[in-house]
Amino acid sequence: MSDLKILDKVLAEIRLIDGIFGRIQKDFVYSMRKGRITYLNLSNHNISHIPGSISKLTCLEQLYLANNRISTLPKSIGELNYLVNLSVWKNDLTEIPSEIGNLKNLKYLDLGNNVITRIPETIGNLEG
Repeated sequence: MSDLKILDKVLAEIRLIDGIFGRIQKDFVYSMRKGRITYLNLSNHNISHIPGSISKLTCLEQLYLANNRISTLPKSIGELNYLVNLSVWKNDLTEIPSEIGNLKNLKYLDLGNNVITRIPETIGNLEG
């Protein structure tokens, strides 16, 4: 738990190196929103779930979730209005929420090495 308290003080960049396995708790996201987080790298942590509260990180520009076990993305991901980079490479995704089309600033989207069977039509709304 001490690692999470340290992360709470970071204002612009967060990289989790050790200690998070499986699920990210809502409290973790709520504690981070106090800062103006623009970069979040949760790659390589065996994470299986991203909470809907990720949308509370309203200044987020870069989100890296590569090489985990994520099977779904929350619909609230479409509320990350400043998101420019999103990497969900090498997870267990089978589909992408249609709300992804709301990400008007998204320039880079990496969906590789997943088992996606359905891409929403709204992906065409991305201007990237």
